[in-house]
Amino acid sequence: MKKFLILLCIILILIACDRFEHKFEPEFIPSQARISANPTLGYVPLEVTFIDSSIAGTNPITSWEWDFDNDGTIDSLEQNPIFTYNEVGDFFAKLTVSDGKLASLDSILISVLEVGAPIADFSFEPASGYAPLEVSFTDESQPGSYPITNWEWDFDDNGTIDSYEQNPTYTYTEVGDYSIKLTVSDGSLNSSLTKTISVYGQNVLVELATGLNCVNCPYVEAALHNLKQQYGNRLSYVDYHINDELDIGNFDIFSYYGMSVLPTSVTQGTMITVGGSPTSQQQLDAIISPILEETPLVQFHDFNTTLEDDTLNGSVLLSVDGSVPLADLYLKFVLMENENTNYFNGAHEYPKNVVIAKGQHSISAHNFDEPVEFTLPDLSDLPDDITLVIWVQTLADPYNSDTCKIYNVTEKAIE
Repeated sequence: MKKFLILLCIILILIACDRFEHKFEPEFIPSQARISANPTLGYVPLEVTFIDSSIAGTNPITSWEWDFDNDGTIDSLEQNPIFTYNEVGDFFAKLTVSDGKLASLDSILISVLEVGAPIADFSFEPASGYAPLEVSFTDESQPGSYPITNWEWDFDDNGTIDSYEQNPTYTYTEVGDYSIKLTVSDGSLNSSLTKTISVYGQNVLVELATGLNCVNCPYVEAALHNLKQQYGNRLSYVDYHINDELDIGNFDIFSYYGMSVLPTSVTQGTMITVGGSPTSQQQLDAIISPILEETPLVQFHDFNTTLEDDTLNGSVLLSVDGSVPLADLYLKFVLMENENTNYFNGAHEYPKNVVIAKGQHSISAHNFDEPVEFTLPDLSDLPDDITLVIWVQTLADPYNSDTCKIYNVTEKAIE
């Protein structure tokens, strides 16, 4: 009996030992692949830093296999590699980790965007004007994928960069049409835009003494009309009718310039042309075109008019160069009918730019910090299509073709 009890105790001890060993044997845990990346979104070429964030299991991780573009090819065996995407698209980067026994896979989406270029744009003020003309430029460009970092301005399209400022100013000292080019860049891509600015010289006035019954006058009238179409508001012309139904008392102009026959034209107050022929347009253009290139000594600003109760009131601010003699200096103003349909000229055409009212105002002692004000009274039964022409002129007595010049002229439609 004693031997039996001893044997039973030994068996129980062995069973207990076996159960203890199985109870505390550790469970095998596989590794888990985990990826993080920075950045996951950006513009091509996109450099991405991949970070292995995997969790090791029972055994340590011993290998890393990266497939950055999901093409089945292993691109790197490093634990924390760097890869550059040179193409646009969405890519699933995959990481496979292994502990030598089991493997685990994880992936992350990398989005590579196409780079957008900046779009150049700008405005400038004033849009045109007389030389010397100071112009302020405002950059209105739109950035692309990256901010704009560089501005290059070529104000006269000569290939030379005139300014690197974002919003520069520039003064045009010579007459002409200029191409303005702005190129903007974000350090990688650039964009350019070109616009045009017109820098004017002085405008030109032609005063024509004409008549409805004058045989050769239509040649000059047609020539001036054609040149007006060519030069627009750079050229003004007024027709003083002499001894006909459209004469409002224009003989004072006729006699002041020493005119003796019709037609006679006076350009810019100093250049007198007598007679008319089929070549009148070429002759007048040869006189007019050089003047248009000259820098004006008088400029007009804030030209305003009101027509009320048969009276036209006007005001204009003048910029007068210091070289202009103030003695006998006048602001002259003429109201003209654009086309008179009540009469025919010698070519059986309606006369144009017919003077219907005129006046002048001495500005020799005027303070040019203030506008010049003027009035044309007693205007009744005005036609619908009328234009006011004003100019600054030296009016010495007697007339002197060397000094009685017109310094500039402008016009405005009256409604």
